[in-house]
Amino acid sequence: MVGKIIGLVSCLMCAFPFLIISVYNKDSREPINFWSGDTTLKSKVKNVVEYNKKMALLYKRCAIAFLISGIGFMVSP
Repeated sequence: MVGKIIGLVSCLMCAFPFLIISVYNKDSREPINFWSGDTTLKSKVKNVVEYNKKMALLYKRCAIAFLISGIGFMVSP
């Protein structure tokens, strides 16, 4: 039972930052970076609003995948 709880907590801890990024940065004027500290996107991305919407959707899907994995830890025998 302890292993299931550790798996759930680990997946929730991974999902939480992805969810925060997807919710708070989707309307940002700066492009959402995939790699931390990457400053080259400012010159490469022309339509920042559309880019941020798609990146926010990607991060939200990653968060959902982690949530489903965490639930899977609790359900698995």
